[in-house]
Amino acid sequence: MKKTEKFTACPLCKNPGAPVHCSHLDMIVRKCRACGLMFQGTDSPAHHNRVLIEKIYAQYVAHTAQHLKLNHSRVLQMEALLGRPFRGLKVLEVGTGNGALGHLLSLAGADYTGLEPMELCRRAALEQFPELAGRLVPEKLRAGLFPERSFDVVVATDTLEHMDDPLEAVKTMGLLLRTGGKAYFEVPNESLFGLKGFVRVALKMYVGGYPTNPDHASLFTIATFRLLLEKAGLRGEKLIKDSVLGNPARIKI
Repeated sequence: MKKTEKFTACPLCKNPGAPVHCSHLDMIVRKCRACGLMFQGTDSPAHHNRVLIEKIYAQYVAHTAQHLKLNHSRVLQMEALLGRPFRGLKVLEVGTGNGALGHLLSLAGADYTGLEPMELCRRAALEQFPELAGRLVPEKLRAGLFPERSFDVVVATDTLEHMDDPLEAVKTMGLLLRTGGKAYFEVPNESLFGLKGFVRVALKMYVGGYPTNPDHASLFTIATFRLLLEKAGLRGEKLIKDSVLGNPARIKI
């Protein structure tokens, strides 16, 4: 008698049919049969190894100069999409990392608040950018943390893929936007995951030699990211597909 595989429910469409798509070392990536989202569920030990993940973050926060270069171009791109400068706008960044973007948004005149639950990242941010003291909230995003309709702009760069429930997170961010407010998201594009994963393992890009960051709960493609926005009730105004190969700062990070 064939043993039935225990499936993990998809965090995007909640469908229980998500067989194993890829496994490497102790990382298990599943792919939803209904919507196509790739994700790490509760049965992927790598995703829940906090010692391993903190090592990856320690490497990540060490590249201050590269983060500043990368985020300088982000601020310019966001202002172009907004159609106005950040001066005077109330901005929430979800997942501040080492604080480089928060620093630049503050310099641009934004009324800035950052959410960062990881102590390692908050400590690095405050050491490098002390003006962020009092602006960083040491919590995860959740409903009720801020009053609804209280921000002009919500920003989450390289953040949604880390969340176990990205759909609930995007819905919450949408409720925080004032009338006419805008959200700006960046996520890794995991199209061609098999090829990209092979290259990452070969180059040992992540501690332990994994095909993606063990802290990435969801591995989005353009199609599944569009579906995420649609299910959250947000209308995507512009989608930009960027290449890591064309950005030396991102490659170094």
